Amino acid sequence: TMRAGMFAKLTSYVVPPDEPEEEAPRTLEASAHARAASLWARAREATGLQPTPREDIVDQVCPNLSFKQRLYAFCFCFCVSLAISVTSMFSMAQLIAGNPAPFAVKYTLGNVLSLLSTGFIIGPKRQIKNMTDPSRSVSAAVYVLAMVATLLSALALHKALLVLLCILAQFGAMAWYILSYIPFGRRVATRFVNNFL
Repeated sequence: TMRAGMFAKLTSYVVPPDEPEEEAPRTLEASAHARAASLWARAREATGLQPTPREDIVDQVCPNLSFKQRLYAFCFCFCVSLAISVTSMFSMAQLIAGNPAPFAVKYTLGNVLSLLSTGFIIGPKRQIKNMTDPSRSVSAAVYVLAMVATLLSALALHKALLVLLCILAQFGAMAWYILSYIPFGRRVATRFVNNFL
C-alpha cells in the first residue's frame, strides 16, 4: 500500500490532471466572421475611428438575423408587396372617381413591404445605415414622409388630387433613392431630364 501511495504521488507530477472537454469547434463561417469583426475593430482602434452615434443607435435597435431568416422574410415581403401593388392598379378608377383610400393604402403598403423586403435581404442594420447615409438621407426621408402624407391625405383629408401628388412624390423619391446605388445614376438622370425639358 505504501508503494501504491508513492506511485500515485509520483504519477501525479508526471501525468497532467484531466482537462475539461473542449467546446465544439465553431463553424468556418462563424470563425471567419469573428476574425473579420476583430480585424475591423483593431483597424478602427489603430486609426482612431470610432463608431458614429448613428451606427451605435442602429446596432442597438436592429437584431442580428440569420441568412435563412432574411431569405424567408425577403421572399414573403416581396411576394406580398408585388401582389398588393398589382391589385392597387385595380383601384385606380376609384381614385379618379374621388375615393382615393383603396388605391392609396394598397400602393403605399406595397411600397412599405418592398422596402422591408430589401431591408431583410441586406439586413436591417445595413438598410437603416444606407437610408441614413448623407448621400441618401434626404431622398429616404422624402420617400417615408410621402408615404405618411399619402395615407393622411387619403384617410383623413379624402383629397384625391393631394393623394396623387403624394404618390408622385413617393415615386420620385424612390427613383432618386435607387439611382444613388447606381454609379453616375443621378448625374445621368439629371442630364436626361434637362435635355428632355
